[in-house]
Amino acid sequence: MVKKILKSLGVVLLLLLVYAAVQSVLSIAGIVLSLLYCTSSGLLEGNILDLMQQKISSFPAEAQAVYATGMAIALFLSTIVMLVVIHASGLYRIKPFSKPSIGAKPLLYSTVLVFVSIFALNIVAAWMNLADNMEQEFNLLSRDIVGALTISVFAPILEEVMFRGAIQGYIMRKTGKPWLSILLASLVFGIFHMNPVQIAYASMLGVVLGWIYYRTGSLLSVIVGHVLNNSMATIVMLTLSDVDVSAAQSVSSEIFSFVFFALLSLFFAWKLNRSLPPAGKRDACVDLETVN
Repeated sequence: MVKKILKSLGVVLLLLLVYAAVQSVLSIAGIVLSLLYCTSSGLLEGNILDLMQQKISSFPAEAQAVYATGMAIALFLSTIVMLVVIHASGLYRIKPFSKPSIGAKPLLYSTVLVFVSIFALNIVAAWMNLADNMEQEFNLLSRDIVGALTISVFAPILEEVMFRGAIQGYIMRKTGKPWLSILLASLVFGIFHMNPVQIAYASMLGVVLGWIYYRTGSLLSVIVGHVLNNSMATIVMLTLSDVDVSAAQSVSSEIFSFVFFALLSLFFAWKLNRSLPPAGKRDACVDLETVN
């Protein structure tokens, strides 16, 4: 079993390294091209290398917008490249025009489960009081149309294909241990965000998404939930960026809210579970077409 786990983690690590390399190369290219445009159009002055080391907040508003567009296009392109890489590797075969392998009722329950879980997990993440090192970048990307669409739609699709479809599915096939594959994929999902508050939140959300994927066998169920999560975060970023939401609730009301949404989450997890065949009587991840 240990050998199988180590082999699985080796494949996971290789996939993550490829993603990191693709994202890094395209992000640097996007930054350089946006800065070149800013300097050539007179929005910024100075050497490109020096400008790359400056904080984005020090740039004029127009230059920030151009910078955000460059980053957004790079993020979108890295998403497309990685979807092609994952499909070509055989870890997960993407079949966008195939019939969904989940019924309307389980899809509804899974979506509502993610929706109510978001509120409970956000409260837990707030209690941890972890740093958000990417707030400024997300704020800029959210105000760019390509960036907002990528964060809200395209990034969730890639992350579910990669972390649930490819990584969780691969570990599950190699070890045959559902909860081990869910927990490992969720931990990797959180750590890969490389941002303290996102590491905690994404790891917890990953457990919810991982269990939904295992029980439904459909990537659509978790993609819809993930898109909902990121879309809500983008809307909050755009509408409440100047509001101190941390002081909006007392400790007692936060505890009440957490208990309420946690119980709702358990209820809809129960409803989803009852709407599906027992796990022992069906193959998990039935929409996978993979190679070993």
